[in-house]
Amino acid sequence: MEKLNKIVVSKSDAAVNYDEHALLSASSAYRWLKCTPSAVLCAMHKQPSSFYAQEGTDAHTLSAYKLRKHFENSSEEEPRDDLQYYSLDMEIYSDHYVNYVISQFEDMRERTGTARIMIENKVFYTDFAPQGFGTSDCAIIGRDEIHVIDLKYGRGVLVKSASNSQLMLYALGVLQSLDEETRQNIKGVQMPIYQPRRGKISTDFLSADELIAWGEKIKPIAEVAYRGEGKLKKGSWCKFCDGKKYCELHNPRKKNTLDDIAKFNARRIAAGDAELQNSLATSTPICDFEERYYGTILQRIEFVLRNNSREQLENLLRDLATRKQTRYVTQLAEIIGIELGITAR
Repeated sequence: MEKLNKIVVSKSDAAVNYDEHALLSASSAYRWLKCTPSAVLCAMHKQPSSFYAQEGTDAHTLSAYKLRKHFENSSEEEPRDDLQYYSLDMEIYSDHYVNYVISQFEDMRERTGTARIMIENKVFYTDFAPQGFGTSDCAIIGRDEIHVIDLKYGRGVLVKSASNSQLMLYALGVLQSLDEETRQNIKGVQMPIYQPRRGKISTDFLSADELIAWGEKIKPIAEVAYRGEGKLKKGSWCKFCDGKKYCELHNPRKKNTLDDIAKFNARRIAAGDAELQNSLATSTPICDFEERYYGTILQRIEFVLRNNSREQLENLLRDLATRKQTRYVTQLAEIIGIELGITAR
């Protein structure tokens, strides 16, 4: 597959940089769990951060600094001069949040006999969603329970903790990060959302078994979302969707949203997204075709590339591009052909 992975992909169509962004992010799970193609569609049309998002990032940076100072005696540099939207209000509200976290930590230690804290840690929930990861604001691990605390700095939308998919994915990520013995001891998970500018704290509680059962329930949905498959669905989750104006449900000039996603997916594979390749290889194709499984097609391409037979490759690509295949196969054949200077049709 080495030659296939070296195919040049244009910057505008390149695969998502998973070092920075998760395709199946916890913060957008409320959307991709309802409209599975939206995850890939948003990755195709990522929008610049808004004022509100950057202000929230600054508040999180300041709060994390204060928490590390308290719990870890951190010597990291003072961040205030680098915060674009720093204000006296942010100073006060971040203090309120920090005091809340400290009180939760002390309560956990008193009730369970032990407590440790994770501050702005990257957590992986890959057991339940392909390439799934995110940054948990704060997690407190006790003897038999964990608290996953989320700071929401915005004042516009009141966020509720009940059945909150973002916190549930973070909680699964925290569980996944623990060693086996510690994880087996965890019986309950509390998920508070602290929204200081609204003066609200919303908390939900699940047993560890309930949380894991939910993770297993959404696993097949996450697989479909990672592939950009499923049905486009319109609803309240569309409000902040980056792909909204490129979606045929919202823009009458866009008629082939799923075909656009398929083309992008082909480029993701060409750029080396093995997770997508494996997922497509083991899923039922959108259309019936002779080989039945997508993986067989990829194996044929890989074999021809490995054996350096240009004539065989030309014949294979023309064959794949002209016969009735899934749109992923057709797009992949066309892209490989174009990059290698072969006319597929």
